[in-house]
Amino acid sequence: MQLTITTDEARPISMGGISLFAYIGRGGFGRARVQVDRAFWGANDSKPTGALLWFAGRVSEVREVDRLGALLDVKSDLELLNVLVPRELYQSQCLRTVYDMECGLQAAAYQVAGQATSGSSVGRTQFSSSIANPSGYFDLGTLTWTTGPNAGVARTVKSQIGGDFVLLSPLPAAVDPGHAFTVVPGCDGLQQTCSGKFNNIGRFKGQPYIPQADTVT
Repeated sequence: MQLTITTDEARPISMGGISLFAYIGRGGFGRARVQVDRAFWGANDSKPTGALLWFAGRVSEVREVDRLGALLDVKSDLELLNVLVPRELYQSQCLRTVYDMECGLQAAAYQVAGQATSGSSVGRTQFSSSIANPSGYFDLGTLTWTTGPNAGVARTVKSQIGGDFVLLSPLPAAVDPGHAFTVVPGCDGLQQTCSGKFNNIGRFKGQPYIPQADTVT
């Protein structure tokens, strides 16, 4: 739901020694609880005869705030049912992303520089190079051009066979011989890749030995 809070200059509201809306603007209502009750009056009653809980949730965003009002987004508690529990699932592949903080590897340590030896041949996604690493070493890695019309453009490596590269998506401009690039190897998340390619098995976070779902009895 969206909650609008308003006042007027004749009746200012303060909280924590400052105006209410300055307080909201500084994040004072971050994740605040909101509850809306629906009250019922009888024809001759001077006070409610009862109330029902109509909505409950927490402030998720302050959309607008000024000196006379604030517009808040409030998310229902039912949203918590969308949270994945447990946060991490058992799987054979590593749960980390290569070169992130948990993986611990530094991309610069694996970066290799090369030059194109022939231009892009199919849809600006394929070219040959001076790279001499084993085939497949740079699969799923990132290739960044450092010279030529594509300088600064990065693409994911779909496959690498010897010095021949196939990129996942087309380049803005054609590749010509002599255009330089850098490339870092990718990771498929498998245990043997973590051990043999990166020597990082101590940080591997997969469960390759758990039985497959269809083999559990």
